[in-house]
Amino acid sequence: MNIAHCRSCGACGLEGGTGVCVIRDDMQDVYPAFSEPHVVVLAAPMFWGYMTSQLKTLFDRLEAIASPKHFGGRDFILLVTYRHYYGSMVEWLGRITSAFGSRLHAMTCQTYDQDADRDVPIANFPGRLHEAFELGRRVGAASGGV
Repeated sequence: MNIAHCRSCGACGLEGGTGVCVIRDDMQDVYPAFSEPHVVVLAAPMFWGYMTSQLKTLFDRLEAIASPKHFGGRDFILLVTYRHYYGSMVEWLGRITSAFGSRLHAMTCQTYDQDADRDVPIANFPGRLHEAFELGRRVGAASGGV
């Protein structure tokens, strides 16, 4: 996807803003994903203890629609793979979802073998993949989906 960085111009919401980002790119396809469904699923690796720069750019651009209308009363599923630390992303999204009256369901998986000093593909964790599947099924069913 081609998503530009936020320009912090304020046109989207500061003092009489339009609520629409002036940048026209692939975010136009992303905004409805946060407005329409009851469940939003995010899956991402973590590098250096924080979300990837691409995901951070996406969240910066979501500032244009950051409101209870778009974020309230939803279930957010966060699936994170990490090497050493995952807390910052889970804690951050937990604060955001809570502030909007939504629910965060986070699942993490360390994909680094410290003893062997090597990364391990997520496919090598079938039990964790099954847990992720079941989490999605439970949350989807509870929200009136699946």
